[in-house]
Formats: sequence, C-alpha cells, structure tokens
Amino acid sequence: MTLDLLLPGLAWPADNVGDVTRDLDLPALGWLLSRATLSPRATTAFEEVAAGLFGLEQAPVARIGGLADGLDTWQGHWLRADPVFLRPERDALVLADSGIMHIEQREADALVAALNRFFVGDGLVFHAPAPDRWYVERPSPFGASFTRLESVIGDNIDRHLPRGAEAMQWHRWLNEVQMLLFAEPVNAERESAGEPVINSVWFWGEGDWPSVTPASRYRQVLADAPLLRGLASLSGAESGSAPFAFAGLPAGAMDGDTLVLIDRLEGAAQYRDAWGWREALQALERDWFAPLAAALRAGRPGHLRILVPGPRGFSATLTPAARWQCWKRPRTLARLL
Repeated sequence: MTLDLLLPGLAWPADNVGDVTRDLDLPALGWLLSRATLSPRATTAFEEVAAGLFGLEQAPVARIGGLADGLDTWQGHWLRADPVFLRPERDALVLADSGIMHIEQREADALVAALNRFFVGDGLVFHAPAPDRWYVERPSPFGASFTRLESVIGDNIDRHLPRGAEAMQWHRWLNEVQMLLFAEPVNAERESAGEPVINSVWFWGEGDWPSVTPASRYRQVLADAPLLRGLASLSGAESGSAPFAFAGLPAGAMDGDTLVLIDRLEGAAQYRDAWGWREALQALERDWFAPLAAALRAGRPGHLRILVPGPRGFSATLTPAARWQCWKRPRTLARLL
C-alpha cells in the first residue's frame, strides 16, 4: 500500500536557494530524505505531474477541473479564465493571481455577467463556479496556445501572450477584458476598500479530452485542486478535501493507495516569499513530516512517496526497509536542492 504526498512548492524555485534554506531545522524531513530513493522529475509543471499520476501524458486543465467544479465541459472548447491583477511597472504589466486577493462570489458573479454581456457576439461564455476560478467556453477551436498561469505569476505578461493563428484575436479580447473590468463598479468598490482590483483574466488550460481513461491508481484522493478532484472522479477513485495535518487523515488512508495534495508552500514559492516559505515549511515539519517519520518507524505506511513538482523537483520513495537504515545520515533539504 502506498501513500503519495504531492508537495508543490517544496523545491524553492529561485537561484538564492542556498540563502533561503540556510539554518532551516527540519530533522524529520531530513530523516525521510536520507532514507529515500531520490530521483529528479522529468516533468516540472504541477499539471503534468498530476496527469502522470493517473497514466496520462497531459491533462486538459479546464475540461477536467471544470467538470469537478460542476460545469458540463464534455462539449465545446474550454479554457480557464482566472481573475488576475495586472500591476503596471515601467513598460510592463506584471501579473498577480487570485492568491493575493480576497474575491467574494458576488463580485465574481457581477464581473462574469458583465463579460458575458460584452462578449455575447463573439461566442465566448464565461463561468465562475468559484470566486477565484473562472472558465470560458467557445463552440469553435481556439486557434491559439496559452501559457499556464503559474509560469506567468510575477512576470511581464508580454512574454506569455497567446500564440498561434488566432493569437491577435485573443490579444484584442484581452485588451477589451481589461478595459471592461476597469470600468466595473465592483472594482471601484475594491479600490475604495484598499483591495487589489480584478483588472484582467488569464486564459490557459486548453486541451481535448484524453483518448484513454485516467488510470484507477488510487483508492482515494485528498485534494482541493479541481484538476486532481476531476482526475479522481474520472478514474473511479474516492475524493475528499486534503487534511491540514497528518493527524487529520481519514481512517484507512494509511492502509490503501492514497494521494494527498499538500499545497501550503505553493503560494510563497510562486511569489518568492522566502520568509513565508520558511514559516510554512517549519509548520509542515511539525504537522506532517514528524508524524510521518514516526509512522514509518512503526511500520506504516507500506510505501511513502513524496512528489515535488518544479524546476528543482524530485521524487523521494521510502520502502518498509527505510526504518532500519540507521547508518544513513540525515540529508538536508538545502543540500538536496
């Protein structure tokens, strides 16, 4: 039986990894890493890693995630159209995602309604099943390729605009979205309240349904990310929310093949918030790594895998024999990265 932990953000993405990880006291994580078989990951994007766990090369993020969010994405063509804040910097527009914003459902509904009124003649239909997750559907193919949101956070959007035969059409639509949202009363209210305005959307997550059914690898998937919940549903696995700590794992999670998404490091890593990342990592040491090490010493679970997406991503696999390898010295995260 295997317990898989998917930990986006554990591999600090910037070149100052030595400074950021210096003097981090993580004895339980060091114990786990020292007894694991380590290998670099061939894929770095979270979406690709998630797809691979279910036997797919790629997963259409908008279709599968939208299905998990209650949308009928079987027909037509779908994209994520996530609300973002574009901050002017000299000659650039730098993107920040909804992670820095508190968005209420009423705000999302009002802005999506305005988008649908404006784009009714273009065949675009927007949906907001969650305040910070929006989608757009179109009856015809997009004629363009798009950049995943995570790759654009904190960067100039000009480097990541849609590409392809209809790229200029999508550039025009993005400009129109920005002008429309700028004038919406919701954003005037947000600005008055000192909140970042929702002044654009980011299109991404295209793709057709895979030609094969996602593999039924797990008995249960514990995650809040719609992509993983959708993959779980399509593969026949049970799904539920991820617990905040190891102690919150449901009964039986250690006795069956279970996937758990732990994303508490992801936001800080994306925004290069070194202090926040260190704080979150120390909390994970207390809430997850220490009790996991104790469970392994007691012979459970049978196998543990720690899966880390990112440019410095890796996988760490521990077998039941790991607890007997007392001669191995702890391997620090700083040294590994």
